[in-house]
Amino acid sequence: MKKKVFGYIAGASLIAGAITATASSHREAPMIAEDQFVDNTDVYAFISPSDSNKLVMVADYVPLLLPQSGPNFYKFAEDAYYDINIDNDGDAKTDITYRYEFDNDLKNGNTFLYNVGPVDSITSPNLNVTQSYTLWKIANGKKTKVMEKVPVAPWNVGKRSFPNYEQVIPKNNPKQIDLKREDLISVLRRVAVLADNVTRQVKMTLKPERVEFSVSTADVGEAKEELGVEYRGEQLEIGYNANYLLEALRTMTTDMVRMSLNTPTSPGVLTPVDGDKDEELVCLVMPLRLAEA
Repeated sequence: MKKKVFGYIAGASLIAGAITATASSHREAPMIAEDQFVDNTDVYAFISPSDSNKLVMVADYVPLLLPQSGPNFYKFAEDAYYDINIDNDGDAKTDITYRYEFDNDLKNGNTFLYNVGPVDSITSPNLNVTQSYTLWKIANGKKTKVMEKVPVAPWNVGKRSFPNYEQVIPKNNPKQIDLKREDLISVLRRVAVLADNVTRQVKMTLKPERVEFSVSTADVGEAKEELGVEYRGEQLEIGYNANYLLEALRTMTTDMVRMSLNTPTSPGVLTPVDGDKDEELVCLVMPLRLAEA
């Protein structure tokens, strides 16, 4: 049986997020002191600075751990439900729950060490212990999977293990396309009208000289549009949350943007083209697993 870990927000719901952070500890509380990985230190809620129609929720866990706390570094527990409960009408009863479930993966079963050498990318074989999560939305007695197998960002456990932490961001994704930013925003907005209300998934299909954007939602309908690109590589199908792509595009001001992709399950990179040389902006975009055909 899994343990439940609660964070509670009263009044609204939209987007939920869970991250590790240094915050107040509960070491004086005997029971949670024996189960540090479910120590929920704080829950925050605030209106998104980039979109006043959205609420951002942040939950902090596992406090007061530093790189020297190894070799068993901070992580989320596999045997716990990390729940963010939302009360929309002030009756002190949960209306919506966002539930995170985490899974561990150990590359080298002969050692428990977090890393077995310097880590220079998110796919480095030296990154021995990795985690991924599944996010569920629970409302009106219905449990809906929002996303699954989403990689958890690795922890910066020190300069010797992560000589350059920014190297975890992929630098050489081979499939690159340049697009007009406003054209991409317009296409995403149009096809996302028919996207699933929870996942907001849009499928991108990269083909020679064009990229297709499509949505197919049961009982709602289908949408498909395409943009011309200079690309002659192999076909690639990859899914993204349209809202997340739009959020990233709104932070950019250049006419052109570049998407650098690799595989359907690996992180993509979105960058402005010919932007301010004194300010480098890099957006890491995580894909959604496409449903089996």
